[in-house]
Amino acid sequence: MINLYKKILVALDGSEPSKNALNHAVEHSVKWGADLLVISVIPRISPLVYARVLEEYGKVIKETHQRLLTEARTKINDNHPDLMVETRLEEGRPGDVIVEVAKEEDVDLIVLGSRGVGGIRGWVLGSTSRYVVETCTKPILIVK
Repeated sequence: MINLYKKILVALDGSEPSKNALNHAVEHSVKWGADLLVISVIPRISPLVYARVLEEYGKVIKETHQRLLTEARTKINDNHPDLMVETRLEEGRPGDVIVEVAKEEDVDLIVLGSRGVGGIRGWVLGSTSRYVVETCTKPILIVK
């Protein structure tokens, strides 16, 4: 069997679709013997917010995203100890970061939830998944 995927990227934001995307990414990684890169992106917030509020928000959101990654890695390692898993916490506009990391890491597949925890939702896909689909040239799997 040809190894279709060598490296799979999945973005995790804590939403149900992103958790489902993680499950699919793990299944594909196991099936194809691919390494798995799990990223979580902390969206930047406007500097117009008061500095103290911004500092506290940043601390809480960073801890939340790091906990998501730690829990995901632990669960994956418990169930699939031979699977190579890397986690990365990034900051920026989620769509831009996902596309950039996919290029940097030369991934063979990106797995995304159809909608995340963002604000206003698009008609068919969430704004991040839509942006990645429209911008990135890598194969993409969108999971509900």
